[in-house]
Amino acid sequence: MYQLQANHNAVVKRPHFAAYWKFDAGAKINSGLALVGDVLIFDTFGKQVIALDARNGSVLWRTNTDNIMMSSPAVSNGVIFVGSGDSGHPGSARQSFAYATDAQGNAENFWGRPEGDHVIALDAATGQKRWQYRTLGEDMPSMGVADGVVVFANGDGHAYGLRASSGDALWRTDLPGIATMASATMFSKTALVSVCDFAHKSAGATVALDVTTGSVIWRSPYGNCDSSPTYGRSRVFVSGVLGNRQPFGYGGRAVIAALDARTGKLLWKYSSSQSGPYTSVGTSERAIAGTFADGTYFQAVPTESALIAFDPVNGSIRWRFQAISPVKMSPVVYNGKVFFGDVAGALYEVDEKRGSLLRTRLYPSPFSCAPPIIVDRTLFLVDGSTVNAIRVD
Repeated sequence: MYQLQANHNAVVKRPHFAAYWKFDAGAKINSGLALVGDVLIFDTFGKQVIALDARNGSVLWRTNTDNIMMSSPAVSNGVIFVGSGDSGHPGSARQSFAYATDAQGNAENFWGRPEGDHVIALDAATGQKRWQYRTLGEDMPSMGVADGVVVFANGDGHAYGLRASSGDALWRTDLPGIATMASATMFSKTALVSVCDFAHKSAGATVALDVTTGSVIWRSPYGNCDSSPTYGRSRVFVSGVLGNRQPFGYGGRAVIAALDARTGKLLWKYSSSQSGPYTSVGTSERAIAGTFADGTYFQAVPTESALIAFDPVNGSIRWRFQAISPVKMSPVVYNGKVFFGDVAGALYEVDEKRGSLLRTRLYPSPFSCAPPIIVDRTLFLVDGSTVNAIRVD
């Protein structure tokens, strides 16, 4: 799934692995990174899925697709699952909104293209297409895979369950809104998806689904269609926004919530005291998935240009780190350090316990929502169109 596992702390133990290289994909990367053995996989705005040798950055294969790619590849049993999809606004040159009617003939709108988009299954070794499944809405959110079922929410207001081996539809469940970039999070036999009401993007919800049947287990009015839910210690952590108009234009206050994973009941909530602006620098995401690691919940808050460490039990703030500019990526925690970047191109290393700055490295492009992963002492990091392999020690 997105960032390897339900806590989103994408750290892979592989003793003695080391790499130091840079690769330019030639197109922007919003995709997260997937690692299969020594193969690093991601997708791009150039309508490609690319596999690199993680040891030296050389290209193993490239596969062309039908539209821009933003989803983080999910991998299971030698098969890669990605989704195509673009975002846009009514009347834009890309015509990213399409319209349809419900069973009663009432007009409905959704996030996608008139020609639809696809969930695509590729062979991890060769990049050859095994199957594809067309949806009416965009398929930017990353899939989760469990028990042979590929689960995702998308831009047409539904969650889907597909058979991983063939792409056959197993179930489709109506959702209370659309998912734009919120990846599915899987734990046990449960899939978590977050959505937004189409007319009011800041009005979010999170839904827990049975992986096998697609039936709704619970629904909570917290979360956001840009932000994947995070799971840790029987809690679900979600990030959302309350939007409003400010002197600087549209902005919002962050709303972070912890829910009981079994019932969806609210356990605690954090709300920003002031609104901050929505920006499209790096990426347009308004809310970002958090990371649970070592008994702490780490949450980027773009509207505050901050990363906050929460006590997962009661929601008290253990520390707050003020970045130069908005942070729009999930952090990774490794060896007592927290790694994350902002849209000014600053990569931070922060002390995990105290929140104090240990090191800053500057990069030429804004960091987007593509989060880093760590393999032993190597950090793989996306900056603009470039994938970087650097040492973290």
